Amino acid sequence: METQTPESIEKIESIHVEKRAVSGQPAQSLPSGGSAKSGRQSASKRKGPRPRRIPQRTCIACQQERPKRELIRIVRTPDGHVLLDPTSKKSGRGAYLCAKRSCWELALKKGKIEHALGVTISPEDRAALDEYVATLPPAPPEATGRGKVTHARSPKGTTSAPEVAQ
Repeated sequence: METQTPESIEKIESIHVEKRAVSGQPAQSLPSGGSAKSGRQSASKRKGPRPRRIPQRTCIACQQERPKRELIRIVRTPDGHVLLDPTSKKSGRGAYLCAKRSCWELALKKGKIEHALGVTISPEDRAALDEYVATLPPAPPEATGRGKVTHARSPKGTTSAPEVAQ
């Protein structure tokens, strides 16, 4: 069997086009990447890259769904301790919280962490969690939704602290 050269391929295609013209069918060139039978391109040629899926998790305190990397994981280890898991790779049952102090305080106060992990938090583990909560910045007054921050009017040249309107 002889090998096909680019010249012989062009000759075969021109014969194919001439046969179609004689038979009354419209002359078509073969699409790149397609087959002679179907005349269609493969699916990978038509579509662009698929968008990357971002894993979502729900905060156990505010019930807001966020990307997994924005939340902080707490894990119940196999030996029963409750620890922070910043890498999300420790083994054990996990739960997620926002990086907001209000979510952490609510979860600790109402026992949402204990409920989600199915364990009673020991005093040592609770102290470690309280230390972490203390490092979180307090929520600004606007974010709590408790009232609008207004500045009191004062005589020229003096300043006063902001007041919270109820």
